[in-house]
Amino acid sequence: MEELRKIGSKEAVFRLKAQYPSTCVVILYHLEAALRGIEIKALDFSLKTELKEFFNQL
Repeated sequence: MEELRKIGSKEAVFRLKAQYPSTCVVILYHLEAALRGIEIKALDFSLKTELKEFFNQL
């Protein structure tokens, strides 16, 4: 968790996708939710949209 806090969810999923190309956007949602200490269901729609746009550019 400490490493995840240091690098953030976007960098973490970037690294995962480089090693595991089948990584999906839901992993990014889970990582971000974990950083915020909330359930994935509680992620704001606009944040999920931003994360999805980032993921689609990978």
